[in-house]
Amino acid sequence: IEEYDYILLDCPPQLGLMTINALSCANGVIIPCKTEELAYRGLKQLDDSIEEIQQLVNPGLRVYGVIATMYQQRVKSDKEIYSKLLDEYTVLCVVKQAAVARKGVFDGISVVEYMPTHEISITMTNLADRLIRGEL
Repeated sequence: IEEYDYILLDCPPQLGLMTINALSCANGVIIPCKTEELAYRGLKQLDDSIEEIQQLVNPGLRVYGVIATMYQQRVKSDKEIYSKLLDEYTVLCVVKQAAVARKGVFDGISVVEYMPTHEISITMTNLADRLIRGEL
């Protein structure tokens, strides 16, 4: 571990054993949240679980913030959820819905590798740079 400055753990979107273990040993967490009602409700449940993990296992766990994902600016419900996220959380960045993101999943590579000049790639690279510089 001394060889690495950062280790990123990408966990499944449910609060299973893998995610709980990751949160139990992590220094910080960045939470992606789709701009839809069910994802927002799940985020509220995750808040409770993070608080419990902080109290029982990992008091140093820090929530850096939320990434609003799959955002569609023209969809009223997306705008409403995005507004709620802005009111209640530190929103680190917004990732708009784009077909290129899904293509990378099917091909097994990230958007940053697949299309480094795409808006999503630039957004995520900027977020990583902020994390590395200690701005989060």
